[in-house]
Amino acid sequence: MKQKIKHIAILLFSITLIACNNNQNENKNSTEKTASLINENDSTIVIAEINNGVITFVADSTSLKNDWQNFITNQPDLGPCQLNQIAIVSDGTASPKYYLIVTGTMNNELIKSTLELEQGGPTCWIVSGFTVTCTTTACSNEQLGCVPQLLACTPCGNIGKCTKTVVNNAVAIFPSIASSVCSN
Repeated sequence: MKQKIKHIAILLFSITLIACNNNQNENKNSTEKTASLINENDSTIVIAEINNGVITFVADSTSLKNDWQNFITNQPDLGPCQLNQIAIVSDGTASPKYYLIVTGTMNNELIKSTLELEQGGPTCWIVSGFTVTCTTTACSNEQLGCVPQLLACTPCGNIGKCTKTVVNNAVAIFPSIASSVCSN
């Protein structure tokens, strides 16, 4: 009888072990599929064009501002805000970088949130793929606030707090703006 119980226990343990291994393989495959779907659906959103030195929004600036406000409001480290202005600003260097910046208020303090625009063509500025935003109330009076720099945010001039948020798809920030490509 003890021998029979041992065999049954070994059999049940083996079945459980095999089932767990199969389940882990299924989960691994599911994760890989999800990751590949994200890459396949990666979007590009054309924000602005530059013609004769004049930058103009291509995407609807009101929708951009509203989407960004919702994005910030849903970040656990940030919270409810009211964004009232959106602009494209150059860092003023010899090889300028351009930033999309929104300003407004959060908890009765001025807020500034910045993301770097990518050049999508000779006269086209876009947001796509991996994007870092930097949001601050501490240095909202500075021209650019705290600025995305690779995987970090530059510190505020007054050493104040800056909150970095990373997304892997522009649609995470701007869901109401249709994916688009540069017309160049």
